[in-house]
Amino acid sequence: MVSSLHRNKKRMKATNKQTLSEKIRAIRSTRGFSQEYIAKKLHITQQSYSLCEKMPEKMTLDRIKKVCAILDIKLCDLLNDYQ
Repeated sequence: MVSSLHRNKKRMKATNKQTLSEKIRAIRSTRGFSQEYIAKKLHITQQSYSLCEKMPEKMTLDRIKKVCAILDIKLCDLLNDYQ
């Protein structure tokens, strides 16, 4: 009984974490930046940036660093605690 409660707490904790996509989108929205604005800063189309945001695992490390610079956040803060 105790172990099942422990497992449920663990699952709940894991579902409260944001994915990398959710985290990027939330920070961008908090800063008041549109996808188009970020895309222009990266010299790519809005459609390309939208795909980057949906599938950040496809982004290069260099591009992730540039997104962090635009969002004014540290890379380690972005990558901390994502699923």
